[in-house]
Amino acid sequence: MVKMLVKQGPMCATQVAAAMKRDFDGVSKHLRVLRQGGVVQSVPGTDRRLAYFRIPPAINPSPACWTTAS
Repeated sequence: MVKMLVKQGPMCATQVAAAMKRDFDGVSKHLRVLRQGGVVQSVPGTDRRLAYFRIPPAINPSPACWTTAS
């Protein structure tokens, strides 16, 4: 999930769930825990109904760090 946010940029929980083929509730809870831990930030969307999650610039590694197989 974190790797996807680094590569794709900000995404809402619905987009993350669809990309990972997981249920929304589980993804939403996981993103909430990551946000509470400071791993991701949530930013309001343009219509303020959606929150977009992103990796904070202070901890966002260079893309080369994520190119190895996991």
